[in-house]
Amino acid sequence: MLNTISLTYSLSISAADLLGDVALGTYEDALSAALERAYPTAVVSVGVRLARCDESTYRATCTTVDGVELQVWRDGVGRVEIGVDPDALGFAQSESICESFRHADETAWERACEAVEA
Repeated sequence: MLNTISLTYSLSISAADLLGDVALGTYEDALSAALERAYPTAVVSVGVRLARCDESTYRATCTTVDGVELQVWRDGVGRVEIGVDPDALGFAQSESICESFRHADETAWERACEAVEA
């Protein structure tokens, strides 16, 4: 369904402390892999930076295979939302995209923690 995903992730300091010295690269690799599994035909670009915030956030700019542009973001309280013309993408599709990003973020966190423990 998604053709391109360009995501910038702001990793909280507390999350970076848990992941250690390789936090940014580890999380970037894990999130890229999770999004590529969710959208195997999409071109995925992920950048992770350290942010001085209490909660990790992200913002992604995406296009669908039909050329619809949309934004997906995770705010400072963990809520994932989507910005898209409701006439261009139905509610069920919008919710599915939000859920896939939520799941990718959770999976990336689990994988990054496993990598640190190994």
